Amino acid sequence: RLSFVVGRACTFEVAEVEFYGITPHNADGQLLRGFPISSASENQSWAMAFDGSALLNSTFTFDASNTSMWLGLDLSSDTPAAVLRARVYWGNIPAACHYVSAHLQWSDDGETWTDLPYSF
Repeated sequence: RLSFVVGRACTFEVAEVEFYGITPHNADGQLLRGFPISSASENQSWAMAFDGSALLNSTFTFDASNTSMWLGLDLSSDTPAAVLRARVYWGNIPAACHYVSAHLQWSDDGETWTDLPYSF
């Protein structure tokens, strides 16, 4: 998953999130497919960040008043994978959101998350 950190309270848009990695069936670092998961409530359109479109009319708006914001993929326990990289297509980021970073995290159980040693 990608965990987002914002410098101050604001809202910003994410147009698309993609995870690339290797699995036992794919050693080429291709786009991973899974079930989208998010910290957002179910009535929000967070799945738009996984709809395959990086167009700005298909974005998810994060409310940065939430201190734990993240988007990710559940690859299931049947699909072990090593995520090699993530790509974020940003939507509108207002000047008030002068600092937004994303931290790549992983979990074996969906409960305990570990930061990878880099962010973007």
